[in-house]
Amino acid sequence: MEQAAVEGVLKQCLSEEGSKLQQCLEAMKQAGCKVGPDYFKVMPCGALRAVGGYSQQQGVILCHDQLQTPSQVTSTALHELLHAYDDCRAGAGGLDWADCQTHACAEVRAAALSGDCDLQQEIWRGKVEVTRPSSWFDVHAKCVARRATLSVQLNPNCQGEGVAAKAVADVIARCMADRAPFVPPPNG
Repeated sequence: MEQAAVEGVLKQCLSEEGSKLQQCLEAMKQAGCKVGPDYFKVMPCGALRAVGGYSQQQGVILCHDQLQTPSQVTSTALHELLHAYDDCRAGAGGLDWADCQTHACAEVRAAALSGDCDLQQEIWRGKVEVTRPSSWFDVHAKCVARRATLSVQLNPNCQGEGVAAKAVADVIARCMADRAPFVPPPNG
């Protein structure tokens, strides 16, 4: 997508009242983390072949030259913002991204909560046989595990036979249950 198109989709998402992006940003502000209009950067990423990224120094990065659809812009922005949220709520210094289980938990949460693993996305990726509804069973959990493992495998500290998959398997139940900041308000 062109840079201006990605910026337009992002601007629209950020202006939607009650959107998950807004909820996440508000939770970060309430936690005392600095987020502002320049927290999102849209740029070409070229050879990285990534659709987005997050770093404490730069914030959320969206790679306009790799993004293909408005829905991918939205889910990528939320995925990366969830990493920022997790870093924020971890307190001073943020998460220990070198720790495979910590990284795995962040990736599980981002994949589970961002829309990355919605049925429509998995059909678009060719991971679900549309004509076989039985293949739809547990699509979300399988996708979360697969995508989290792929991300953790890129961590230099988590390479080696089965290291990333084991880290994801060890944390997936606990981390998929953590839905913050999208938890319903307490009753009364």
